[in-house]
Amino acid sequence: MNANKAYRRVILLALTFFVMASLILGFNLYYTQIEIYQEKELARLSGIVNTLAPQIDGDQHSLLVGKYGLDEITANESDSIYLKMHEQLSSAAEMNNLKSTIYTMIYSKAMEKFCFGVASSEKPFWKHAYRDYPADLLSKYEVGGVIEPYQDTNGYWLSAFAPIMNSKGEVVAVLQADERFDDFIMEAKKAVWKNILMMMLIVGGLTGLLLLVVNRLVKQQHKLDQQREEIILFRKELIANVSHDLRTPLASIQGYLETVLLKRDQLDDERINKYLQTSLRNAGQLSSLIEELFELSKLESKERKLRLEPFSLEELVHDIVSSHRIIAAGKEVEIRIEPPADLSQAIGDIALIDRVIVNLLNNAIKFSEAGGIISLRLSEEKGKVCFQIEDQGRGIAEEELPHVFDRFHKSSVGNKQGTGLGLAIVKNVLELHQSEFEIKSVLGKGTRFYFTLDCYKYPDSV
Repeated sequence: MNANKAYRRVILLALTFFVMASLILGFNLYYTQIEIYQEKELARLSGIVNTLAPQIDGDQHSLLVGKYGLDEITANESDSIYLKMHEQLSSAAEMNNLKSTIYTMIYSKAMEKFCFGVASSEKPFWKHAYRDYPADLLSKYEVGGVIEPYQDTNGYWLSAFAPIMNSKGEVVAVLQADERFDDFIMEAKKAVWKNILMMMLIVGGLTGLLLLVVNRLVKQQHKLDQQREEIILFRKELIANVSHDLRTPLASIQGYLETVLLKRDQLDDERINKYLQTSLRNAGQLSSLIEELFELSKLESKERKLRLEPFSLEELVHDIVSSHRIIAAGKEVEIRIEPPADLSQAIGDIALIDRVIVNLLNNAIKFSEAGGIISLRLSEEKGKVCFQIEDQGRGIAEEELPHVFDRFHKSSVGNKQGTGLGLAIVKNVLELHQSEFEIKSVLGKGTRFYFTLDCYKYPDSV
C-alpha cells in the first residue's frame, strides 16, 4: 500500500514536473521564436533600406520637397520626379515581398517633427506630420539603423531606416521600411498554446512518453538557438561585407566628384574627364554588386524559376568568348575552344547558363598571368553535355577550395578585387539545374571547373 502511494506520488511528481517543464519550454520556445523572427526581419529590412537608399537621388528629393507643400502631391503622376522615385520604392517593395509601405521622411528642425515624402503606396500621403516617432529615428538620423518593436495607433511594428544623401554627402532625408509584428505574435501564441495542450494530453494519457516529449522540445530549443546564432552571424557578415564593398567605390565617387565641383577652375578638361570616367567606372561596380546581390538573393530564396529550353552550348560558348577576347588580349591571355565534331543540344535556362560561363571565364582571365592559356572544352557523355574550363593561373590553395562557393569569399592569393559573389551564383544556378559540377585546383598551376547539363531529347526520340 505504501509502495503504491509512493508510486502514485512519484507519478504525480513526474507528471507535475513534466507538465511544468512542458509549459516552461513552450513559453521559452515562444519567446525564442519571437526574438529570432525579430532579428531576422530587422536584418532583412536593414538590408533592403541600405541597398535602396544609395539609389535615391538626394538632390532630386530635396528639389521635390522644396517644390510642394502639404497635400499638394495627390497622385503618383502629379510630378515626374515623384513618379520615378515611387516606382523605385514600389519595385523594391514588390521584389522583397513587403506588405507594408516603403517611404521617405524629412525632419524639420523648425517644427520638430518628421514629414512623409515619397511612398511606394498607390495613394501619396505627402508631407503629413509624423510626431509620435521613435526616439532612435531622430538620434540615428544621420547614420540610419533599426528600430526595435514599437507601437503606434496603427499597430505593432519592426522598422529599419537609412539616410538619403545629396551629391555633397549631406543627409537630406531617410528611407524607412516597416513590417507588422502583431500577426506573427498572434500566430506564435496560437501555435505555442496548441503545442502545450497537445503535450499535456500526451502527458496525461501516456506517461511513458513524457521524457521523449521533453527531449524533443529540448532538441527544438537547441535547433532554434543554432538558427539564431546563424542568423546573427549571417547578418553581421552580410552587413560587414556589403558595407566594405559599397564603401570603397562610394568614397571614390564622392572624392572625385567633390574635387571636380570644388576645384573645377583649377583642373584642365583632360583631368576632369579622367575623374568623371573613374567615377563612372566605380558607379558601374556599385551597380554590378547590387545586381549580383539581387540575383543571388532570388536564387537562394528560390524565387527565380527555370525557363528551360533547348540550346546549343557550343554557340553560346563561342558568343561569350568573342565578347571576352579583347579583355583577354589586354592581359596577353589566349582563349582556346575545343568543341567536339557533333554535340547535342543542351536543355537549360540559357540566360542563367550564360551567367555561369561568363562568371567562370571572368575568373579565369582575372587570375591568369600574361602568356597564359584558357581552354574551354565541350564533350558529350551518357546523355550529358559537359563543359570544362581550365586556366594556367595562380590556382587556389587546398584549404580554400571548400569555401570558394561561399558568399563574399575572395581568394587569399593575388588579386582580391570583385564582389566574391560570382561562384556563389554559379553554385546556385547549377544546383537549380541539378547539374553535376566540381572544381579542382593546384596552387601556382591553375584551376579546372567542370559541369554538366542534360542533353535535349527530341519528342520522337526513344
